Amino acid sequence: MPPPRAFLAAAALLLATGALADTGRPKTGDFKDRDEAYNSAKELERLDSTSKNALFEDWKKSYGRSYNNGTAEGKARYAAFMASMDEMVRWNQQADVTSFKGLNRFSDLTFDDFKGKYLMGGGRGGFNMTRIKGAARARRNLLSAPGARKLLQGAVPDAWDWRAQGKVPPPRDQGSCGSCWAFAAVGALEIKAQIDGALASPDVSEQQVVSCTKYPTYSSSGCNGGYSDEALDYISRLFVTTEGAMPYTSGNTGATGSCTISATSKPPSGSIKVSPTPGYYSLAPDPNTIMSALANVGPVVTYFYVQSSFYSYTSGIYQASSCATDSINHAMVIVGYNKTAGIGSPNSYWIIRNSWGAWGDGNSGYIKVQMTNDNVGACAMYSGLYSLSPSAQSVSLASAPRPLPSTACPFAAAAISPRTIPSTLALASSALALASSAQPWVPTATL
Repeated sequence: MPPPRAFLAAAALLLATGALADTGRPKTGDFKDRDEAYNSAKELERLDSTSKNALFEDWKKSYGRSYNNGTAEGKARYAAFMASMDEMVRWNQQADVTSFKGLNRFSDLTFDDFKGKYLMGGGRGGFNMTRIKGAARARRNLLSAPGARKLLQGAVPDAWDWRAQGKVPPPRDQGSCGSCWAFAAVGALEIKAQIDGALASPDVSEQQVVSCTKYPTYSSSGCNGGYSDEALDYISRLFVTTEGAMPYTSGNTGATGSCTISATSKPPSGSIKVSPTPGYYSLAPDPNTIMSALANVGPVVTYFYVQSSFYSYTSGIYQASSCATDSINHAMVIVGYNKTAGIGSPNSYWIIRNSWGAWGDGNSGYIKVQMTNDNVGACAMYSGLYSLSPSAQSVSLASAPRPLPSTACPFAAAAISPRTIPSTLALASSALALASSAQPWVPTATL
């Protein structure tokens, strides 16, 4: 099995054309427009059982699947794959769709299988929406940051993409662990580190965040899900070490792992920190505010409600009508937008970086999601939004860590029951007090 976290570049190149193999069979992803998706669906619909079986075998080879089709697992995966193909055929023939489904790395999983492995909370109804919304309202609004109000008042371009500025590392792969919340926070930090000029090629440890941002200091639960704002808070009060110093293992094991970083640990070269403490701000649930923060400050962390229409996405603009907005089970990073068609138009969208490796728009690791003109967002994506400090040096190389607070999230709801998580974090039972230099959290109204 290839190691998680690292972007599956080889697979991305292999599948960039949307064909599983050079067999002359119908295209199965990365559709450039509705006509191409529709024509492929009609061709797939006409395949006989022998051709469908051959397509399944090609898919297995492309994604390194080795199970025997005659075993219970093989039969279940075969059935799931055929169901995925049938759903792709049905979806892509609809007249009003703007996003297209395809065969991807998850096509031999039912959605129940998928959400139990890759989404927060093991698929049991998502995470605490009350806590997410309450925390977003209580944390310092970005407009309260020094100089931010003036910075954010100017007009923004119709389109923006930090990838085009060369400031976005390749997407990572969280593997079979509900650690998207940690990947979203670390991803935003790595991008901001490049924007701020702290590091040309930052590569820091999601594993540290997964293993160390935990109960009882925090409400996050490792591979069972967590909160990106807690991850950002933890990093701002300590530091995040390099990937080499604490490599990602939870994607293979499905286990949260033990924390090996303490308040006395010395950051190795390449570690980064966030300042001022806590070094991040909430955003108002408004598309104009999000665009302004993106274009003037940097990436924005967002929560999301992934449903069955999402995980088989392969291209196009994913519409708000494709999902509900009453829960949260995932976190990602917004890196750009395009509002040329007007906010709320089905053709205006956010560019969102995921943490599922070779997945999404052309297997690039990204998805385009409709930009709605409301305070909820597609799939509840406006429910909790976080930006790093607008300071030009908000992310920098780490030196000495700050002590952790006794209560890291004073505005959080009751802690979510975590898994049994090994604890080696060097904290006394009473925990350390806030450093005297730390800035207090000042609740402000969400504008």
